Amino acid sequence: FAEKNIISGRIQNIRYARGVCFPIGLGNLTNLQTLQALEVQEVDGSIRQLRELRQLRSLRIWVVKGIFCEHLCESLVQMQFLSNLDVSASDENEVLALNALPPSLQKLSLGGRLPEGALLAESPLFQAMEQNLCSLHLSWSQLREDPLPSLSQLPNLMDLCLDKAYNGEKLEFLTGWFPKLKSLYLWDMPDLKMLEIHQGAMTALETLVLGNLESMVEVPPGLEFLMPLQLLSFREITRDFLTLLRESPELVGMQWQHTLRDDDQ
Repeated sequence: FAEKNIISGRIQNIRYARGVCFPIGLGNLTNLQTLQALEVQEVDGSIRQLRELRQLRSLRIWVVKGIFCEHLCESLVQMQFLSNLDVSASDENEVLALNALPPSLQKLSLGGRLPEGALLAESPLFQAMEQNLCSLHLSWSQLREDPLPSLSQLPNLMDLCLDKAYNGEKLEFLTGWFPKLKSLYLWDMPDLKMLEIHQGAMTALETLVLGNLESMVEVPPGLEFLMPLQLLSFREITRDFLTLLRESPELVGMQWQHTLRDDDQ
């Protein structure tokens, strides 16, 4: 990127098969629209180059440490056209305190811990998602508070994935919640014991995948209200839970798939 004949405002898309560090001169690509698989360095000023890339539509950034979040947000809010953002922390214990994001976001993926209250309706993160967000993937968030009451207020949300995102024992989908949601993925919540779906919740849902919910001891009540699903899948379950599924009256007449945990093969 240091060559003058490469650094030009005409380059619009850069993708990498694996993460790379911030190249020197990246900030000169002012017309860049897609930037994928970029790793944050321990070099002062490297992340500040992003603020020059105001035409970005899609950004995927890896190995983010909490200490960089303030500077990252300062750059992100300059990107008024950004619609797809994927941020992954440097490890599962790093906190992503993203307190300012552009409201243009349509797809957001966050991999890392979130601070307490990050998804409350009055939080800056939630307010940035409220207008246009249609796809949200949260992994390793390990939230203590139930995120559903807030997330259910996102009027355009169509795709929701929670992967090791919640440490509570119960999730409940109330009547009228998530009216446009088409896909729901719930993965790796070791403390989740109960999932309940009320009639009139997620009325547009087409795909429901429940994976590695090892503490769940009963078939989620209310699944029958989601008919007809195009895909209902239970992943990495025990043989005991498989027996519950096969004997469940709620699943009579429903098509569903399953895979067993490795230790139950």
